[in-house]
Amino acid sequence: MNKEIIRDTALDLFRKISFAKTSVSDIAQACGLGKGTIYLYFENKDDIFASIIEERMKALEVSLGDYYRDPGVPLRDKIKRYFESLVDEYFIIKDLLFGSFENVQGRMLKDVFFKFGRYYQLSIDNLILIIKSNIHEGDEENIRTGVTQLMELMVGRMLVFLLVNEWNDKEGLKATISPLSEKLFNVLVQN
Repeated sequence: MNKEIIRDTALDLFRKISFAKTSVSDIAQACGLGKGTIYLYFENKDDIFASIIEERMKALEVSLGDYYRDPGVPLRDKIKRYFESLVDEYFIIKDLLFGSFENVQGRMLKDVFFKFGRYYQLSIDNLILIIKSNIHEGDEENIRTGVTQLMELMVGRMLVFLLVNEWNDKEGLKATISPLSEKLFNVLVQN
């Protein structure tokens, strides 16, 4: 038994019944292990989930890396694609965490955001890398400030969309976010 098998087994359980409803005991039982053995590899269930997110982000970077580095693709298209991919990932994470959203309260969302907030920062860092590989001049601090503001506005707009509309309207969210990301990018980062 190794860390990857435990992580993959946990991922299967999170997909079937959600992170919120899965216990470390459930994961151990599905792996054919004692609960204590899980703790040899992971501190807790949050640590397992963090490992899953890290693997997803690495895979996303590998799958889209060539696209983002392609000098023939306009930067505005890369920005739009980045935010569309971010929406896809947020929906996957939402489904893994909660399954159905019917009984989720605002406090739960806030707790999750602060628990896994380092991935928000990683999203900012990844977007900065995409932009810097396409813009060969500019003050790095100004780019970071603009990208951070862009991300704050985009995540805020995503949350407003989800609160006002159907929680599961991923395509509607992409249709809203994609053109907005380009407009805000032009204002906040390129100016």
